[in-house]
Amino acid sequence: VNLNAQEAAKIMEKSVHDLLEKAVIFTLQGDYISCLDTAKEAGKKERMFTKHIESNKLFDQQDNNVTYAVWLTLGVAYQRNSMFEEAISAYTYLLKKKVPSVASAKLRVNMGNIYFVQEKFRLAIKMYRMAIDQIPNDSKEIGHKICCN
Repeated sequence: VNLNAQEAAKIMEKSVHDLLEKAVIFTLQGDYISCLDTAKEAGKKERMFTKHIESNKLFDQQDNNVTYAVWLTLGVAYQRNSMFEEAISAYTYLLKKKVPSVASAKLRVNMGNIYFVQEKFRLAIKMYRMAIDQIPNDSKEIGHKICCN
């Protein structure tokens, strides 16, 4: 394996993380447009990182958490900017990636919240119920929070 390819991968991954941190800061500041722009840029860099990993066969450096973080940040940014269809698409993409059940439940709650705002109450209830079903039995307090949502 080319050491330069490994070093480049680390640099690329760090640039994605740096952009994600900036997006979170923008969200905390209430600057949702800048958050979305930064999340989109992180998405572009994450795709470049993934292609680099694949083309250089650096699969030991592939981190699905980076992809998850980018798509979650994109989903939240779209949601904050009232771009609900895009947010649903981002969350659906993650659900298709077979994320852990607790993460899947959180995504479904976000989707339920969008449907609620859109007054699609049946879909909202469906998402909330699916979220509850995905919570492990030893995490009942999370299920209770979902019910109160």
